[in-house]
Parts: sequence; structure tokens; C-alpha cells
Amino acid sequence: MLFALKLTDEKASTQDITELNSEKAVYQHFKPSKKVRLKDADGRTVDEEYNFKDAGDFGLDGLVDASPLLSSLKSELEQLREMIEVLETNKLVRRALSDEQASKAFNNGLASLKNKLT
Repeated sequence: MLFALKLTDEKASTQDITELNSEKAVYQHFKPSKKVRLKDADGRTVDEEYNFKDAGDFGLDGLVDASPLLSSLKSELEQLREMIEVLETNKLVRRALSDEQASKAFNNGLASLKNKLT
């Protein structure tokens, strides 16, 4: 396997000639990392650093798992998907949302819950 891309922001000070016999040895020897700048939901800049230990770290799941910001966004997304599923499949909730007065009470309850969580 041949890697032909830059895996780190650091410059090599001397030419590093080392015989590495496995992909794992390459990662252990060079310890590739990359600093990234992300924006959170409020538009604030968040600096994070990815440290790569194997090729799986470059996949979507590896990148998300290595990032506190992306991990929290993934959790929020999963919670929202669960809520949508409940809203779509729960007959009691659907019935409450179809009645105007019950819908207002439901929305007020959700708003109150949101305020407690934030």
C-alpha cells in the first residue's frame, strides 16, 4: 500500500528513511494528525485536532467519533430522528397534535422542556 498524501501539518526537519513493514507501523512512526477549524450551531469557531491511528480514522464514522463537536451533533440528530419517529407513529401524540387546544398544550410542554435543557 502506498500513501501519497500529506497526513500531518508538521514539516519533516530531516529526511526520514525508515523501513516500515506494515500500515500500523507507518501510523505509529509518523503519528499523523491534522488541525481543523469547525463552526458550531451558533456560528462559533471550534478548533479540533484529529490524530490518525489507522485508515479507518479517515472514514465518516472515524472522523465523527474523534470530534467532540461532531459527536454531539450526531447525538442531537439521533434524538431528533427518534422524536420524529414518535411523532409519526404514536397515535396519542398524533391525535393530540390534530386537536388545536391539545396541540398548544403539547407545544407549551415541549417549550418548557427545551428551556430546562438549555
